[in-house]
Amino acid sequence: MSNVTDTLAAEVIKANEQIVAEREQGAEKLKAAKDTVAKLKAEGKNPFLNAEAFATVDAAYKASDEHYQTAAEIQVRLDAAASREANDVMDKANGDPDKALAEMLKGSKQSLGAIFTGSSAYKELKAKLGGVGLAAMGRFDSAGVEVMERDMVKATIFRAALVDGDELIPIDQRLSSPIPIPQRQLRMRDLVTVSETDSDQVDYAFETTITDVAAETAYGTAAPEATYVWDKASVGVKRIPQFTPATEGQLMDVAQLRSLIDNHLIYGVGKRLDSQIYAGNGVGENILGITATVGTSNYDYTADSEDSVSDGFHKSITVVRLALEDEPTAFVLHPNDLQKFVLERTDSGGGAGTGAYQNVPNATVSGFVPVWGLPVVANKVAAEGTGLVGNFKRGAELWIRSGIVVTASNSHNDFFTRGLVAVLATMRAAFAATNPRAFCEIANIPSGG
Repeated sequence: MSNVTDTLAAEVIKANEQIVAEREQGAEKLKAAKDTVAKLKAEGKNPFLNAEAFATVDAAYKASDEHYQTAAEIQVRLDAAASREANDVMDKANGDPDKALAEMLKGSKQSLGAIFTGSSAYKELKAKLGGVGLAAMGRFDSAGVEVMERDMVKATIFRAALVDGDELIPIDQRLSSPIPIPQRQLRMRDLVTVSETDSDQVDYAFETTITDVAAETAYGTAAPEATYVWDKASVGVKRIPQFTPATEGQLMDVAQLRSLIDNHLIYGVGKRLDSQIYAGNGVGENILGITATVGTSNYDYTADSEDSVSDGFHKSITVVRLALEDEPTAFVLHPNDLQKFVLERTDSGGGAGTGAYQNVPNATVSGFVPVWGLPVVANKVAAEGTGLVGNFKRGAELWIRSGIVVTASNSHNDFFTRGLVAVLATMRAAFAATNPRAFCEIANIPSGG
């Protein structure tokens, strides 16, 4: 074992011990915070309605979350060390990408574009075009090819459900030299519960009233009766397609067509789905997103102008805990608002906001940046100055009606006479914020400092 590997192994062991210790302390203080909530409620002080009680609870939860934040920061440094070790693969291959990739690509799965270009429908189409060209062939339509079934959509596009770590696009297709237009990461969908449906309309039940009255009761005395009131709602499956023109050359070039499908068409469908999950307005064929659903909680920084960025983020966590009586799972923030959190400083430098970075010890860290120990989706689906925190697994569900289907046709408009082909990618899904109490919308995030 090399000295570098020995050093990394030692770092991993030490870091894991620190992470375990921080999480244990965080869990202990989390229990104390929940006990504080129960005590206040028993005294008739509802923290959700009483400002003084809320402040007490928020401080108790913050004592716990500081440990979870520290554990998350240690994990970031650990991941960075592992990444540096992985980069040695290229160095050991003497800069030869073929040698490095030969090992990295063992057992890799086909991309979606490769599935389409390897299908009988595409091969048949290509064979027809090979001898006569588009103009001589006349109008045509390829058979639809389901490049991703529903189970595969859940297990691959929705990364939270990954089992074996396979990526949507194999590594060899992600090492291309051209610099593309910046594209945001597809991560919003990773947060919610993903299911399947065989119907074009999904019916689901949701709670409207929850009244727990459990109490110690002597034998012979009637047990207190809890009140749970449910209602039914339904959402329709929406079709999310997009197409792009392709030339005869691109259609005949397997590599170009794979890239077109993988890196553009399917990416665009997913990007639209992300936006709709967050803020779709529900009008017409639009999905009704989380922030447009009635019943979410709110935290507005203007309610307390003294709150720092980090203080307000923590109060929004506390709002979810009190409303849902469960833990939030993630934040969704505009990248600029996450930056405000990362660059927030103490006042120890001789002036306001001139001291050390108070939330992330090393503000040059890249990759995953936790907020109070929670993962963050840094995504422009959230407008700058606003955000969302919640328990996405309990609060929202996405139902996949069909996998991603790719078809090709020259029957669109004047494509036949122009020698063009429309390549179409389509998926169908339904979505609902089934438990709005699981979310807190954040408004008027300050500039930080």
